[in-house]
Amino acid sequence: MEREKTLDSVTRICERLLEARVPRDGILVGIGGGVTLDVCGVAASLVRRGIAYVRIPTTLMGLIDVGVGIKSGVNFRGHKNYLGTFYPCHAVLNDPTFLETLSTVHLSEGLAEVVKIALVRDARLFAVLEEHGTSLLRARFRDTAGVGDWVIEHSIDAMEDELVGNYYERDLARKVDFGHTFSTTVEVHSEYQVSHGAAVAIDMALSSAIAVQLGLLSMVDFDRIVNLLSTFVLPTWYEPLDLRSCLNALAEARRHRSGNLNFVVPHGIGQTAFVQSVETSTLRESIRMLKERKEEFG
Repeated sequence: MEREKTLDSVTRICERLLEARVPRDGILVGIGGGVTLDVCGVAASLVRRGIAYVRIPTTLMGLIDVGVGIKSGVNFRGHKNYLGTFYPCHAVLNDPTFLETLSTVHLSEGLAEVVKIALVRDARLFAVLEEHGTSLLRARFRDTAGVGDWVIEHSIDAMEDELVGNYYERDLARKVDFGHTFSTTVEVHSEYQVSHGAAVAIDMALSSAIAVQLGLLSMVDFDRIVNLLSTFVLPTWYEPLDLRSCLNALAEARRHRSGNLNFVVPHGIGQTAFVQSVETSTLRESIRMLKERKEEFG
């Protein structure tokens, strides 16, 4: 599906809107996962210099990540989200019952973003995922105790709290960029065979390993992070992600963040630190550490 996140897809939507003679006060409704919502968002921002746009996310990632905020993007010439716009939608309709239609794999991928927001700001949310994550995944968040609804609502609120006041990203030191430094390299290298959620999980594991090497994260908390990702059947390593590709990912992140690395790493569960440089030796040891752990536990 990520391969459809292109300008060609945007153009096709614009063509249909033109054929339908949609007026300036028309409304484009996007129903689907993150790719669909992104493509529709870009199209809505362009048609007649902007028509109303309503998001209806049908995936967990859409509910707690894509459905929050005001930006949309598409991939361009091998670069993920290279083209995009900041364009607030008119409304978002969040209906968790859509999650009942998803496969376990798709739910796991969405849980990567829930783990992300828990790690950067909410130790309680992380603990709830540790305790109830397996049952939530099995029940597709429709548990009778209301834990599923609490996790979704809490994740959305936490994401909104992180974005408020910085919707247009004037400040490029953003906690929500955790898990989004190496993940793009993984997705593009795999030709999008590795999903966004899986790539974010790999990124979080590597970023956490780097935090250990920097003395910012204990091995106990590192194990909690990797174990939780594994509980959700999310990968923690991607073999082609070698030292050179990781260094290139850091360099690209610096370009994307206007010269500052602003590399987000966990400083305990629910807390973060921004790192402005990562030594090659630190990165090499972090990669070795993750690979050894994967070989040990599978």
